[in-house]
Amino acid sequence: MKCPTLAGQQIRQWFIQLFDDDQAQCQKARQELPQWIAKEKSDVLEDRELYHREVALRRFDAPSAPEEQVAAKEAALERQIAEQTRLLLQLKSKGLFGHRRLEGGEQGQTKPSGDAKSMT
Repeated sequence: MKCPTLAGQQIRQWFIQLFDDDQAQCQKARQELPQWIAKEKSDVLEDRELYHREVALRRFDAPSAPEEQVAAKEAALERQIAEQTRLLLQLKSKGLFGHRRLEGGEQGQTKPSGDAKSMT
């Protein structure tokens, strides 16, 4: 490992001392190793939990940064405006818009003839 943690470095030192000829050093290593291993394990589990929380938060966040969302919405609006403008210009060039007014509700609708009783 290129960048060991402090606990990792200590564990390495204690393992080396575990095989030392000095019995006092060997005994001290036997006492210290479980504590340092437990600390390293706890730190790794905490890092893993924090990583999982971060990943979960990113999943629930918007898929992109706010600037990207705004840019995407602006692009969509520009496309809509361009399409509406194209359609309006097309209507104007055909003479359907501007010179004569369209009679909105009357075109395509038929008025019923007679009263409702005669339809039954």
